[in-house]
Amino acid sequence: ISGLQENSIYEFKVAAVNAAGQGPWSAPSDPIKCSPAKCAPKITSDLSLRDMTIVAGHDLSITVPFVATPQPKAHWSINGYEVSSDSRVTFEISSHDARFYNKKAKRTDTGTYNIQLTNTEGSDQASCKVNVVDRPSPPQKPIDAYDITPETCTLSWRPPADDGGANITNYIVEKLDVASGIWTKACSFVRGLHYEVMGLEPNKKYSFRIRAENQYGTSDAMEIDEHITAKFPFTVPDPPGKPKAMAESITAVNLQWERPYSDGGSKIQGYKVEYREASEATWVAGHGSVIKSQTYTVAGLVTGNTYEFQIKATNAAGDSRPSMPSGSFELKAKANPPGPPGTPYATKVGKAYVDLKWSLPIFDGGSKITGYIIEGRESGSSWYRLNDYNVTDLYFTAINLTTNSDYEFRVSAVNAVGKSEPSLGSNLIKVQEIADGCLPEFVRGLHNCSVGLGKRLYLETEVSGKPKPGYRWLRNGREVTEQAGRVKFEEKKKDQSSLFIMIIEEIWEIDDGEYSCQAFNSMGYVSTSCRVKVGAPPRIE
Repeated sequence: ISGLQENSIYEFKVAAVNAAGQGPWSAPSDPIKCSPAKCAPKITSDLSLRDMTIVAGHDLSITVPFVATPQPKAHWSINGYEVSSDSRVTFEISSHDARFYNKKAKRTDTGTYNIQLTNTEGSDQASCKVNVVDRPSPPQKPIDAYDITPETCTLSWRPPADDGGANITNYIVEKLDVASGIWTKACSFVRGLHYEVMGLEPNKKYSFRIRAENQYGTSDAMEIDEHITAKFPFTVPDPPGKPKAMAESITAVNLQWERPYSDGGSKIQGYKVEYREASEATWVAGHGSVIKSQTYTVAGLVTGNTYEFQIKATNAAGDSRPSMPSGSFELKAKANPPGPPGTPYATKVGKAYVDLKWSLPIFDGGSKITGYIIEGRESGSSWYRLNDYNVTDLYFTAINLTTNSDYEFRVSAVNAVGKSEPSLGSNLIKVQEIADGCLPEFVRGLHNCSVGLGKRLYLETEVSGKPKPGYRWLRNGREVTEQAGRVKFEEKKKDQSSLFIMIIEEIWEIDDGEYSCQAFNSMGYVSTSCRVKVGAPPRIE
């Protein structure tokens, strides 16, 4: 029977009909309510397609449509835990849908939401994922402060335990001057988990705090546990031992001394030598930069005068108190043979000759250099003298050489006392005339640079030329030699050129100055130079 109204109550009676007509009506039926047929709950929407992201503080609403008779009961759970209604979370259900409403979502509301509908005929369930995003939690402890100096320190920290559901974009670092009680920003956009704070004032106390930031906001701050004081965590060294003085020439004194008993907690960077005439009260610096070894020669003194010497040790905190003075030392007139000249090198090579050049000895022995002796030898043979008379210039042409042979040359300096030790031998030089040769040319020269004390210095040049150029390095006009573990030279070949490289693994103050690379072949030589400035250590007055 159709056309009835839902939830209305009806009675029914029946009459039989034949060819003669309709018979009498039956007695009425019992009252019958017109209502839908019973059925188990069936959720009519796929909730998994409705995964959502909500910003913390906003409302969250999930509506689930269904069909069921009789009306089911709804049970909500988050991550498997049943949820109860409260002042923030409410549930609603009608004959065709169920609704979950959270008027102010929190980050902790993130999870998998599940609804289960149940009536007398059965049950159905569905789930969706909800991600509530928020500003991050504070960075985690410990916040460490290290490498503390009077002007800087480095901070490090751990990332937040919760990034708020979005990548951390940056950290904000703030510093507190404890004396003034004022917080100021040190940097608003730190990308990593450490930061070097600059601009501290010596001996002041500071605190620091860090905030994390994502696209949804900035976290609360996390503060360092203890204040720091802007100063070195060490002191100046003890004084060095009393220097022992010994005449090296009529105008120079060699000094030797012992290390300080304590380095003050920081590596000894070097020593400073001071001297004065016995009749004077003022001490004078004996050199321009710190000395790395425990011996030094003070030059440029006056023969016949009496001097005293003292030594100071230097570390990152500054200079020590001076050592005990050496005691009076008189410079008497006495001279020694000079030191060896610089290694000779070829400036031009011909069919049977080589033009040579070299540099002055570092030490003249206390007597004027009167000339130079040049020696040569073919590869593998004995040395022989090339000049009949002492050469007074710093250059010489070796003649009557054998064409296509390899030669090595060395130079000795002469003064009134005698002859020096010979210089280091030159590189092997092939005596030949090259018709299509060309002078060396720097494709890439040297450039001025600065390097911190104790850091690594890397100088590189690129040179072309035919035949392939040789090279040597100079500092302040003096040839630089390799030192095992500290100074080394490298040469790398390219198609049309060569790379000449000098590396100083640990820069000392004495390394400050002008550096040159000389490239030479049989056609001549060229040079490129740069100024290397070594950063001085900080001082505590």
